[in-house]
Amino acid sequence: MSGPTLKRLGGAPPDKSAARKPKLEPVQPAVIEPADFYKMEDEIARSTTHAELEKTFLRESSALRAVLQKFIEGSKEPCSSEVLLNIARMRRCSRLAHYATAQLRAETNSRLEQVEAKYLHLQNSSSEIQHLQKEINRCLQFSAGDEDIDLIPLDEFYASAPEGVSRPEVTKNNEHEQRLARLTWEIAQRKAFVDTLTEQEGRRNVLISSINGKEQRLKSLRSKISLLMTAAKPVQEALGVGNASASSAEQRSLFSLLPHDLSVLYVQAEAYRDIMEDTSMQVVIRGDANEALRLRRRQKEEAEEKERSDDDDGSDNEGRHSVVSDQLELNKKTVTQPHPIYLKIDIGCQDDVKVALKLYYLPELRVTCMKYKITGKLPTHGGVSAHENLLDGLFPGDDGTECPNPIGAAKLSQLKIGVDSFANKYGRPYRFVQAITGSASLVPGGAPPTEAETSGVQLADVLYDVIKAIRDRVSARVKLVRQLLALEATPMDALCTFDVPLKMMTHVTSFKMIDEETFMASVTPDMRALALREGGAFYFLVTLENKIADLKINGYIMLPADYPKQIPLIAVSVTKTGGKESGPQTFNAANSHVVKALETYVNVTCVEEMTDADTVLTRQLANLVSRCDVIADLVPQFNNGNTQKQHLYSRSSRGRDDDLPFVYSPSTSAFAYH
Repeated sequence: MSGPTLKRLGGAPPDKSAARKPKLEPVQPAVIEPADFYKMEDEIARSTTHAELEKTFLRESSALRAVLQKFIEGSKEPCSSEVLLNIARMRRCSRLAHYATAQLRAETNSRLEQVEAKYLHLQNSSSEIQHLQKEINRCLQFSAGDEDIDLIPLDEFYASAPEGVSRPEVTKNNEHEQRLARLTWEIAQRKAFVDTLTEQEGRRNVLISSINGKEQRLKSLRSKISLLMTAAKPVQEALGVGNASASSAEQRSLFSLLPHDLSVLYVQAEAYRDIMEDTSMQVVIRGDANEALRLRRRQKEEAEEKERSDDDDGSDNEGRHSVVSDQLELNKKTVTQPHPIYLKIDIGCQDDVKVALKLYYLPELRVTCMKYKITGKLPTHGGVSAHENLLDGLFPGDDGTECPNPIGAAKLSQLKIGVDSFANKYGRPYRFVQAITGSASLVPGGAPPTEAETSGVQLADVLYDVIKAIRDRVSARVKLVRQLLALEATPMDALCTFDVPLKMMTHVTSFKMIDEETFMASVTPDMRALALREGGAFYFLVTLENKIADLKINGYIMLPADYPKQIPLIAVSVTKTGGKESGPQTFNAANSHVVKALETYVNVTCVEEMTDADTVLTRQLANLVSRCDVIADLVPQFNNGNTQKQHLYSRSSRGRDDDLPFVYSPSTSAFAYH
């Protein structure tokens, strides 16, 4: 370590001749304050890298190791000042390294805090952006209450509304003011309509009161007429003439031979035709008068024979048993024999279609059977327009398979004879036929008709209901046949007339009639049980195909006899065509909740929203075809993972069961939920 630095006081060289040299004072080093020293150390620590400190530390430690090695070997005693200097330098390197490390850690923590603050700010900004986006979407999707109001066209508005309301100088250039003016005019019109409605309802109530009074007077007249007819019957029988309502001498003679039930119906039908001025309805009495006279004499003789047999007390039990057995064998042949005189009623319907009714009275069964035939230009489609089931189920629970008279039903049961044994020849004993003859109630399982129910007024009401039901059934069947013909010829054109997308990927490839066995074998057990409970008359198979999703859909349709009062039942089966590795897969309501939801929508939901009952079948098929596009778009199981959608949707699914948006909105051309 070098000594202090000396300075010369003079600038000139020393004078050698001088006898004595002046003594120089040592220069004192500048004193450094601790704060300045630490500041310098900090600067050195920040400016020196760890690699340089490591290099310096290794150099000093190597020098110290060499000195110690020499000391251990005893070759040389180390200089204490150099050793201390090495140690001091090593400690200085260590201190600088620790300080630099602390500074780096502090800087790292500071940077981390800045990063976390920036990240938190970023998250807050993202949340704020999402919130703003939701608010923007809500604003874009906002629907005012007046958007669903159908306003009158602008031309009509300016033509009909007064200028004080329309204000054309303002509203034609301001869409908002124009909308307000149209709404104001709409409110004014609706108030006027309400006033008109109130006035018309008042007039209607007055007319109803007047009609009720006239009906009461008519009812009193009808009771008096009935009393007169009852009083005139003995005179007519004594004179051997028929009812005055007969249109000819032949009809009068046949009328006197009619059974009581058919004579009641004849009188009521003639009165109905005259009162209602129904020229399309004709009532004619047909039959063999001579055979009817022989039957009357035979019945009279049998009654007298029965009275004599009841008075005879000498017959034994064995003989009586033989007579009963012979009588049962005879009854099997005669129990289903009709009365020789019957009624023929022709009821004209729309499109020149006529329903010819033949009503036969079976005396042994005490019921009236009806056989019918359809004539005219009735469109046909396979067996849909067949006469065998056109009037089946005309009223609830009335299929004509059982005898409505308890005595007649007991006879058939004892003789082990069914209604089908004579239905082809004389028709079926429908309950509504017994109701119009006054022998039974129109309600199935009801009590026997009372005297009030068999009065002329009540029977006229029942006859009116029956004729109206027959005409409605024929009209509905004609419309159904036309729908079926359209579905067979151009199915997609028939379906596109309803609220469905203009472009559908699913198309109808075939529509054909099938038998009941095929239908029952193709549907699920639950659907089979429902079909058996509802009862069907016709069965069809509609085949759909979606080539984009490789789907083949079969719709098994059950049409009831009383369509459209009872809606069709459609079972859906979806077949997914597999590739070379996997074969085709079939899904139905039993193994797929998607197919079950589709069946529910087609059979229940869309039917509840329909207003035109005559097009239920076509509307159901239109909904089925368009909703098959929905499952092909949104269900990955059916679309091969294809994410490209063919239609617009509000949401792809909803709820725990992933309900699909089956409701189509024509205004937005999108599928949504209720």
